[in-house]
Amino acid sequence: MSSLDGAASIAHEGGADSFTVRVVYSGHESQVTVPGAESLEVVVQSEIDRLEFLSRQFSPDDSMEAPVHQQFLNDLQAIRESGALQVRWVQYHGYPIEGSVLMNNRAPLQDVSTEDELGSVSQALVTDWTQDAWWTPAGGTSTIYTSGTLQKFWLDSSSKSIINNYSSGLEMDTVVQGGSSNATCSTNGVSSNMPGYYADTEFLDGGGNTNCSVGTVNSSQLQTWTLYWTWHPFGSFNTSANPYITVMYQPKSWCWWVVSTSQCEDNKPWCMCNMSQYTTEWLISYNYNDRPGQETSWTKN
Repeated sequence: MSSLDGAASIAHEGGADSFTVRVVYSGHESQVTVPGAESLEVVVQSEIDRLEFLSRQFSPDDSMEAPVHQQFLNDLQAIRESGALQVRWVQYHGYPIEGSVLMNNRAPLQDVSTEDELGSVSQALVTDWTQDAWWTPAGGTSTIYTSGTLQKFWLDSSSKSIINNYSSGLEMDTVVQGGSSNATCSTNGVSSNMPGYYADTEFLDGGGNTNCSVGTVNSSQLQTWTLYWTWHPFGSFNTSANPYITVMYQPKSWCWWVVSTSQCEDNKPWCMCNMSQYTTEWLISYNYNDRPGQETSWTKN
């Protein structure tokens, strides 16, 4: 690993002002873009703000959430004491240095405020989809802000069983109807405590919707009855459209052309394919204005 300063030096020596890093924390990692116009101090402060926001999403009084909450507090203390971020790799001009490849972004990245946004809540229908397949997670929660989507979930023995192979993975999708006119995805700040996580590409998703998805190629390392979470920022979000949102779960496996783990290390979104025998499952759906910034639970029915 290297410091953010070291990663910046590598990028600048390569003639790049803007670059992307994978920041490593005690319990999770974050994918952070450093625009050329921003100082490193601004980036560090932005990460502090993000950690403070995320820490408020996990209760110290909940047995599953308390360890995650404490990890955020530990990370905040470490950054404030050192003023530094530790990074696993840096990428610029499409080329990775010190580790995995980050796929090129197809649109300019923009930072999004991560302020808590608690709006008024109506009693309109929230659909916790019934007859969930046995391979879906045991339960979880969904929270949609204008700044991003936070998904939490935990596995039981049955949902763990089909993704317990070294070539298995999973994805948590937040699908916003209406496409880019209603929402866009930003990879700046995508975070998760899943090992080997990645921000998925929307290439070939189709359907005219926006899909902000976070996956992992290391699902065999996940534990049952342990809280996992994904945070995927939006690049834009149209609240006036009151878009319909569906959270989906996909068990994944290596595509047929993948023959070694090294291929997945460098091309995570591109090496994972759907399992034909285990379909994508709808977990929970609602219109944004029915649950703005409100954590909403779902269970395997």
